[in-house]
Amino acid sequence: MKNLQSKNKDKFRSPEMKFNALVQGSKMSQFANLLLILFSIGLMIYSRENLVAILFLSLGIVALAVYTLKFLLLKNIHKKPESTFFSPSNVLNFKAYMAKRKRNEVVYMTIWMISTIPAVSLYLNSGLKASILVATSILIMMVLGFLSFKKIEDELKSVSQLLKIER
Repeated sequence: MKNLQSKNKDKFRSPEMKFNALVQGSKMSQFANLLLILFSIGLMIYSRENLVAILFLSLGIVALAVYTLKFLLLKNIHKKPESTFFSPSNVLNFKAYMAKRKRNEVVYMTIWMISTIPAVSLYLNSGLKASILVATSILIMMVLGFLSFKKIEDELKSVSQLLKIER
C-alpha cells in the first residue's frame, strides 16, 4: 500500500521539482563534508597528545577537502536570473557530475574513515574495536551509497525521459 502511495505522489511531482531536489541534495552533501571536517578537527583536539592520530586526521581532512573541491562543487550547473536550475544542459551536466561522484565517493570517504582509526582507538582504548567499528562503517557507507546513487540515477533517468534527453 505504501509503495502505491509513493508512486501516486511521484506522478504529481514535476521533473523540475525532482531535478531541483537532486541539486539541493548535492548541496547538502557539501554541508555534510564540512561537518565531517569539523568532526575530524574535534577528534584532533581530543587526540592532541597523539601525533600519529593528528597526522592521520590531517590526511583525512585533506582527502575530504580535495573531494569537496574536486567532485562536490556544482560548477557546470548554472542558474539563470529569474529562472530555475532546470534545463536540458543542466540535466546532462548533473548526470556527468553524479557519474564522477559515484566513481570517487567511496574512495575518499574510505580514506577519511581509515584516518579516524588512531583517534577512535584512543577513545575506545582498543585498536581492534576501532578497526572493527570503522570497517563496519565503511561497509554500511558502501551499501547506503550504492542505494542512494541507484535512486538518483533512476530519478535522473525519469527526468531525462520526460525531457527526451539522450545519453
